[in-house]
Amino acid sequence: MQDRYQIADSIGKGGVSEVFRALDLKTGREVAIKRLLPFDETRLNEPQVKSLHREALALSQLRHPNVVHLHEFGEDEQGPFAVLEMIEGESLHTVIHDGALTYPDFLDVASQLLSALAAAEEIRLLHRDLKPGNVMLCVNDQGRLQAKILDFGVSKFLSRPSQQTVDHKGAILGSVDYIAPEQLDLQPLDPRTDLYSMGCILYFCLTQSPPFHGYSAADTIRNHLAHDVKPLHLDRKDIPMIVSDWVMKLIAREPDDRPLGAKHALALLEKLSPLEQVPGARLEDLDDFTAPLSSGTILHQPVTRIDTTGSHHRPPKSMEKKSRPGEIPV
Repeated sequence: MQDRYQIADSIGKGGVSEVFRALDLKTGREVAIKRLLPFDETRLNEPQVKSLHREALALSQLRHPNVVHLHEFGEDEQGPFAVLEMIEGESLHTVIHDGALTYPDFLDVASQLLSALAAAEEIRLLHRDLKPGNVMLCVNDQGRLQAKILDFGVSKFLSRPSQQTVDHKGAILGSVDYIAPEQLDLQPLDPRTDLYSMGCILYFCLTQSPPFHGYSAADTIRNHLAHDVKPLHLDRKDIPMIVSDWVMKLIAREPDDRPLGAKHALALLEKLSPLEQVPGARLEDLDDFTAPLSSGTILHQPVTRIDTTGSHHRPPKSMEKKSRPGEIPV
């Protein structure tokens, strides 16, 4: 480790791990090095020794422009470590705290994130902890806004639907504002589970509030299970009704009432463009809402949408004002 990487400083510390900025002496590039915290420095019931291995395995198989890139995974006398790309930007949580996304920015971010989830679907990978803090926004070399999904520490490859992970005391591992009802009910999970969490993120992007947020964690859980949510169009009247319908379908209470997965949701979003200006158009007007998509749909390329203003090729105003290195969530 010391022969290859020169550690600069800590850029993020969470409940399980810490991330350091470092210089790769071999390539000359800046990287982010992620390590697990000593167990006595966490609030966990048991050590999460497998989480970094799990994340490295997921990232080694999921290569996508909207997913953080893994350079190397190794182990030394201090334990395992993951070397990740350094992302200069802001977490989605920070950006939305400064202001909700414009409609063009929303379309751009939604398309990118769903493209990443669709790629995960292809290799039967569930993230299981999607939230705004696990999404980074940056500006790429072409000056275009780019979203990247991070932190696959509780991800899981599925050979069949599986249940939500709990610790040995029965606590559910996940973020309560963005967790799907089937995770709370300890029911089988599938790609529609991550889709629900992504729908909650997209709702947050437009309203600055998670859709099921309550006065307490228990209240939020009750809202998820009772599907107590304010329709999106009541807060964002500038969003076409059919697109508001689409977001609300992603967070439907029952998995069978959601799109079949991110691939299906992304295809539906692209089909909405011709209907955005049609008075009274609703999502149920699409005759293939529940129809499986053809196997020829491209998943690994950035989505190109009809550009009505050009503004979605610029970063949100909150990112234009400040361009400081962002923390990689841990």
